[in-house]
Amino acid sequence: MDWEKLCSSGKNLEIFTASYFQTLDYYVDSNLKWLEDKEDGPGKVDLFELDIYGKQFHKNTVSTILGECKRGCDFNDLYLFSGVSQRVKADRSLLICTSHQTADIVKAGKVQGIDVITPEQMARLIEAGDMEQRFSFFYSANDISNRLFEKETIASLLGGPWRADREKAAYQAIRRHLAVLIGEVWKTPDLAQRSRQIKALIDDYRDFVRTIARILQIKPGNRSSEYYMQQNPLCQAAGYLMLKDRVAYIVCAAEYALDNALDNRIHMEPSDDPCFFQIAEELSHQIDLAANIPLFLQTLVYVFGGSISYMGNDFENVCSYAGVRPEQGKRILSCLKRLFQLSSPRIQWGFTEDLGILGLKYIPYPLKGLGILNRRQLGWSTEGFPFQNEWTNSLFLYNPSLRP
Repeated sequence: MDWEKLCSSGKNLEIFTASYFQTLDYYVDSNLKWLEDKEDGPGKVDLFELDIYGKQFHKNTVSTILGECKRGCDFNDLYLFSGVSQRVKADRSLLICTSHQTADIVKAGKVQGIDVITPEQMARLIEAGDMEQRFSFFYSANDISNRLFEKETIASLLGGPWRADREKAAYQAIRRHLAVLIGEVWKTPDLAQRSRQIKALIDDYRDFVRTIARILQIKPGNRSSEYYMQQNPLCQAAGYLMLKDRVAYIVCAAEYALDNALDNRIHMEPSDDPCFFQIAEELSHQIDLAANIPLFLQTLVYVFGGSISYMGNDFENVCSYAGVRPEQGKRILSCLKRLFQLSSPRIQWGFTEDLGILGLKYIPYPLKGLGILNRRQLGWSTEGFPFQNEWTNSLFLYNPSLRP
């Protein structure tokens, strides 16, 4: 593994680290921020950024890791991260760095309760575990996920710099939505309160793709969200955010169920979201599913483009890759369908089934294309995906280097 190339910039080091922990079966959120209200006026203050926040879901516990990535790391970076780790209080804090002072920083890190490791050490572990291909799938997915929101990438796909105020307005609306998800929701320790924040996002942005399409004045104005996502990269980013909201909601419910089921403490206050507690209640009686859902969803979205074909052995192959038996996979998908439908009178979310394909809603075409590319690398048939060429062509627009 050419880890130096993969970590050639600070951004790439963050992608490398997120992919590393996903490969080790962590559910990973990245590029999170800690925002606080300004004391002297309206608005928020960006206190610090978290590169990696990972969770491992077990039947009885959820363990957490916090990761900070630094190229050219020095002692100041270590002590700054020490302060962040004391605020966040993960089960394990890691500083992933390249430095001329690595040995000394490792010693100082131990005093601070921080594990200091290098990308080279991580690469060796991946290689020794014969997990390079799995790592590469996550690396490509994290790279595409970042590009979907990058102003420069969106501008290039639109044909150059912003051509109209409406494009700026659409991008600002997307960033405002993203800021709440990555800057406020994740750090709420009370899971019921966190669910209310996510639910508010879902309700406030329930038709977000078409809202962006209206801002952009895309014609005709009466098409589906899927249509607009295909037509415009800003609409595609908006759809991906809607998917992130919904996945966060389900993962939060799984975490709540695991946290409360053993003590039978699931209860609802009058102000709580009844839909969330329906989900948590169902999962509390199926703890094995609750523990598997976050990783299964992460694998389905990042590795297989949110889609499964009913043709051939695709379903069995996806289950095997995700580490579950086919009968478990069926239970997980059946459970997910019910969970995503609990709020269906008010929220349009969940799955679509068409042309023999089960797919999550709001999956961007580049990620669908990546799912096709990954299947080919695994030697699987992609015959059951009639739109695979459209998906892969979209993927190559976002990252031409992935073209075979």
